[in-house]
Amino acid sequence: MITENTTNDPPHPSPENSDPFDLIQRGNACEAASNRWGAADFYSRASVALRQRADTISSQLRQDCKSMSNKYKEEKRKVVSLFRGQSLEYLYKARYFLMQALNFENDQDRNRALEVSKTGSGVLDPLCSMITVDESEKRRLIFERLF
Repeated sequence: MITENTTNDPPHPSPENSDPFDLIQRGNACEAASNRWGAADFYSRASVALRQRADTISSQLRQDCKSMSNKYKEEKRKVVSLFRGQSLEYLYKARYFLMQALNFENDQDRNRALEVSKTGSGVLDPLCSMITVDESEKRRLIFERLF
């Protein structure tokens, strides 16, 4: 039986307190290791962290608008735009890996069912019924962040 764990992180990570660039690196490592759940987790958390950074800078621009030079405001708007664009990029990437993880497990379940029907023995329980409560919670949070 092949299952993927998301990560070794706690089930309730806080993306707003995370460095998005560290999360992206960790997502890349999961992607390279074919850990689809882990990639979806880290990329979704990076997306949230990038969006929150963009929102923070945008809020600062609105609050301190009169005390800033036009050049400074324009530079900060570009940073906001960049963070929002990157946030969307990692949102879509995280969704892609979530779908890949679900397809992988579905294929594994289907293959095991075929094997049981051929041999008459084996386990028909789907892989998702074999994960821990913590892993189930992590997966639920990934889905919640992405949709």
